[in-house]
Amino acid sequence: MGLASFQRMRLLQKERERIEKRSSETRSTEGQATQAKPKESTKEIEEMTVPELKELAKAQDIEGHSTMKKKELVEVLRDVT
Repeated sequence: MGLASFQRMRLLQKERERIEKRSSETRSTEGQATQAKPKESTKEIEEMTVPELKELAKAQDIEGHSTMKKKELVEVLRDVT
């Protein structure tokens, strides 16, 4: 595995941990307020283009989204939505 691949894997893991932390915080406040989940358009995430995925990732404050490949974006965005 090359250095770039290793860095991407670490970045994905870090992002998953951040998402899990954010969702656990959301779960703890669910009783207090209803939180709307961000919705993508009627398009499925897998059908979106890379620019659309990057735009959605940017809106979700996903770190490193600009350097991710489509497969990585889909993985991370699936965890968020």
